[in-house]
Amino acid sequence: GPMPERPAPWLLVPAKSLSAGKQRLSGVLGEAQRQRLNRFFLRHTLEVAAGFPGLARTAVVSDDDEVLAVARSAGARAIRTQRRELNGALADGRRVLRADGAAAMIVLPVDLPAIRPADLEEVAGLGRRHDMVICPDRHGTGTNALYVSSAIAPAFRFGPGSFRLHQQEARRCGMTAKLFFNDNIAIDIDLPADLAILEGV
Repeated sequence: GPMPERPAPWLLVPAKSLSAGKQRLSGVLGEAQRQRLNRFFLRHTLEVAAGFPGLARTAVVSDDDEVLAVARSAGARAIRTQRRELNGALADGRRVLRADGAAAMIVLPVDLPAIRPADLEEVAGLGRRHDMVICPDRHGTGTNALYVSSAIAPAFRFGPGSFRLHQQEARRCGMTAKLFFNDNIAIDIDLPADLAILEGV
């Protein structure tokens, strides 16, 4: 029969401090420029989130006061973590959202300048039929968005090679995983060469 309708997922956005984010760009950007870029990334992600799934279903997890204040002032949930390491911070965020009854969540890094609400809606739509949706970066090695049902708690494996590692994790947990390449989600800003992408946004 038809699948029961799952509610819209929460968006879980991990964000480093505005001064710690994007260290790999410090060779080409001064400290003030890098902070401005990180603030732009966070604001842009919150604007997208306002379109889908809505700021009332968006949580930012960070160990940084300023980042959490920006999230709160935008109307998003702010989740404090003591953990600097991304996957640990995400595990903390997921624990809070699951305790609040979130049926599913989309983990979304902030450095995706081309992403639109419709892209997240597509991911959520696929999530109605799969336990996990893994969206690669344009190199096919990293993960730029990850939908995960709250019924199971696979380990987050963001970092080098995470596209393959998340697939392994889904198999280990017996989850159905959908690999979804989306042009907008695939564009991230990691290295100095990537900054040219921002010119077109």
